[in-house]
Amino acid sequence: MALDSSIGSRPPRPTEWKKYWNADIAIAAATRDRCYRRWRRAIGIDKVLWWNRHQEAVTIFRSAVKTAKRASWHAYCHSLEVNFEKATSKIKSLRRRHNAQHSFSHPDGPQAAAE
Repeated sequence: MALDSSIGSRPPRPTEWKKYWNADIAIAAATRDRCYRRWRRAIGIDKVLWWNRHQEAVTIFRSAVKTAKRASWHAYCHSLEVNFEKATSKIKSLRRRHNAQHSFSHPDGPQAAAE
């Protein structure tokens, strides 16, 4: 409580957001969606204009996502290089996730299952 009052609290990010999502991607996505809506509502020759704009916006959006993902990955790798404890913790959790411990079950109890 004292820590929150001294430095303030920050609301958590929604779970549907990705770690790499940023303002540039949000603007590109809004532009893409706006062009798509304008294409759907256009009449006649304007449909061609808005379809071309939509295709350009899709290309820009995908490029922005790819760039942001790459930057996020490089930042993550750099954080593991700098903080040795965090790197070993991550390796340990990955190993633990892949080594499943098998449990034996038997109607007569665990001792009968182990035998």
